[in-house]
Amino acid sequence: MKNSIIVPIDGSLHSFNAMTEAIDLSNRLEMNLVLVNVQHRIETLHTKMFFSSSDVKEYQNQLAAEAFKEVTDYLDKQQISYEKVVRIGYPIHEICKEAEERSAKYIIIGSRGRGPLRGQMFGSVSLGVLHEANCPVLVVKADKDKTDA
Repeated sequence: MKNSIIVPIDGSLHSFNAMTEAIDLSNRLEMNLVLVNVQHRIETLHTKMFFSSSDVKEYQNQLAAEAFKEVTDYLDKQQISYEKVVRIGYPIHEICKEAEERSAKYIIIGSRGRGPLRGQMFGSVSLGVLHEANCPVLVVKADKDKTDA
């Protein structure tokens, strides 16, 4: 079994940029790309009153498919193999858990570039993963020219 690189995907330009870095590293080191999308747990007392568990799961899968679409279209066009994983829960925990369960060599994650203060106030998945992961984490910073446009 080849070693894996975990790439969290949320549909943003930042996760797309992380994926392009992961392609480069996976080619050089002959590793598998594992794209991970984490959907928040949305089953509450109120949602259970109006929606079945299967409806909620279908909705979460739809959101994940939308998040994966641009990345998987690009990978398919380039004929690059990958695996997709959808997890439900708290993103930081689930990304790190996926990496640990696979004994992944790396996590490559995009950063929104909020800075330490705003990241602390609003939550930074990349910062949380950096602190919680048991493997090396490469944080791909936002390209200012592309994000300001």
